[in-house]
Amino acid sequence: MMKPQKGKGIENASTKTHETDLQKVLLQSSGFIKENITGDTSITRISDQTGFSKYLIRKSFRELMGITPKKYIEECRIEIFKRHLKEGLPIPRAIYLPGKHSQSWQYGNRNAQLGMSVKDFRQGGKNVEIKYFIIESFLGRILVAETQKGVCSVSLSDSDEFLEAQLQRTFPNAHIKYDISVKKTAERVIQHINGNTQKFDLDITGTSFQRKVWQALSEIPYGETRSYEEIAQIAGNGNAQRAIANACAKNPVSLIIPCHRVIRKNGELGGYGHGLDKKLKLLKFEKSKKN
Repeated sequence: MMKPQKGKGIENASTKTHETDLQKVLLQSSGFIKENITGDTSITRISDQTGFSKYLIRKSFRELMGITPKKYIEECRIEIFKRHLKEGLPIPRAIYLPGKHSQSWQYGNRNAQLGMSVKDFRQGGKNVEIKYFIIESFLGRILVAETQKGVCSVSLSDSDEFLEAQLQRTFPNAHIKYDISVKKTAERVIQHINGNTQKFDLDITGTSFQRKVWQALSEIPYGETRSYEEIAQIAGNGNAQRAIANACAKNPVSLIIPCHRVIRKNGELGGYGHGLDKKLKLLKFEKSKKN
């Protein structure tokens, strides 16, 4: 009987098993963190409760999400903190509930995480003036919104009412108004879509990892695509495809930062917040313009 040789098929099977095992570790570890975010979420506690080693827990987060468990916990707390602020809770209470019982952690990070002052964010952008304009395109109606600092939102739909309601939900208490002065910016967005690359001042927020992903997306040439794996490598972690998809979904200016140019390795479209039909239409348009 011939001895089986170690070949590509065996290596691929081993790799898939390894990824499956790490996904199990990540699923249980992240689940414990979310359920106990106001309590003890130290790596020792996570290990004790899930039965996985600290090494495997750290490895699963690094390879599949591109961040450390500590960073994941921090981002979970920030999301809860944001939600509590929007619900109108006093700042000390909003900070206390996510499990970080010191105000300094938030105030020290507010510019990078919220993009506006804690008070303004809690009040749904109450002290922020946002102007917007809606313009027609071959993809449908495009809403472009900006603050004094730069473009804060670009969204796409077939309905003006939907676009306006979506902007209002994002900034429920901001001073939002339709303003013809934004028309020039909107026209530049159209030029950007048409292949005449424009530079924009942006007023957007995201985690450090999300910003790395958005930067990588911005560097994809017009008319070309990259896989989630390729973007993960550029962002610093070749196995963080799921985190790449999440960063794309959180992109608030999707037609300026081209998340539609990221597809699956096998050529399938993957996801797109504005619908796969529009993603396909946009990719075909860009390819035809390039050729």
